[in-house]
Amino acid sequence: MVVEQSTIDAHRDTLKRLSGEDGPLREFGPTATVSNPEWFMPDPGGTLRPTGERAMLHHEILEEFLALKPDAPEERRCIVLAGPPGAGKSTTLDRLVPPGEQVKWHRVDADHFKEVLLRRAQADGSYETRLVPPEVKELEARGEKFFPLEMASLVHAESSMLAQAARQRLIDNGHNLIIDTVLSNPRNAVQMGAELEEAGYRIEVVDVECSFEESRDRIAGRWQRGYVGGLESADPTHLGGRWVPSEYPGTLFVDGEEGSRPRQAAQALTQRCSAVVGSRHFVAATEPGQEARLVSTSGRVRVGEPLLSGDALRAARLAARGASSSTVPSRAARQEPGSPARER
Repeated sequence: MVVEQSTIDAHRDTLKRLSGEDGPLREFGPTATVSNPEWFMPDPGGTLRPTGERAMLHHEILEEFLALKPDAPEERRCIVLAGPPGAGKSTTLDRLVPPGEQVKWHRVDADHFKEVLLRRAQADGSYETRLVPPEVKELEARGEKFFPLEMASLVHAESSMLAQAARQRLIDNGHNLIIDTVLSNPRNAVQMGAELEEAGYRIEVVDVECSFEESRDRIAGRWQRGYVGGLESADPTHLGGRWVPSEYPGTLFVDGEEGSRPRQAAQALTQRCSAVVGSRHFVAATEPGQEARLVSTSGRVRVGEPLLSGDALRAARLAARGASSSTVPSRAARQEPGSPARER
């Protein structure tokens, strides 16, 4: 099946219109999961909480998530991924932690929970009866095809709740975790760092940056590949491509400010959280097949020590290793008094 570009462009325009300020695909639209009073109610402080069967669903989803990595050690290590959508955080992570080693880390990503919620909705029938807005159903009746990931904004708030709950469970138990996030708010980043530090974590920050234009174009390309893949697939449960409103990348790049908001947040986390022992700043590759380029490194030799950068950090770490090795007695010296040295 060949999908005409005119079909792609027309569907993109439809999604833009439906995702507008008053559109049905906005985050807190009428059919968003958190807008359903049977599923969510505000607590006395005004915070939305899942109720009844929805709370049970959250429990099931969290237990399934935690069971994905049963062998993840409790070493209280955390990698925080930061950067605009499309910058290449996942491919950069694969360079730093090979995929075979990632079984030792729980990766907390709200997008994972979006897909889980959408598949659950497909399975229990609530996708059609509760989630899909009437405007979308009307367009589908006229022949336009929509996919679940194009409804992602309607489960966004709920997926964020699940990601936060998963992160807290892992921190409470000391598990190694990767926090995969845009990290768009410096204040929230520093607060997250304080929580990790209080729990005894050592933190590595990996910031992968790209320009506004690159982020916008890569988001659009990712959606288009998923949309075309859904149209070409014979799988009736295909999720399609995740739709992100085209205005979103613009919120991460504010005129007059230096760097993106994720870059600012990563810097604030690194500078103000003494549990950050390593921070690496990458710039996204501009050509297919290339790797993101490492621009700068900073960190601390130990938790609580001063923040150093580049050569100063490398020198301090080498000195610390040398001091550590010089204090370790030789094998012969470690023998019990009067015992013979072990033969090789």
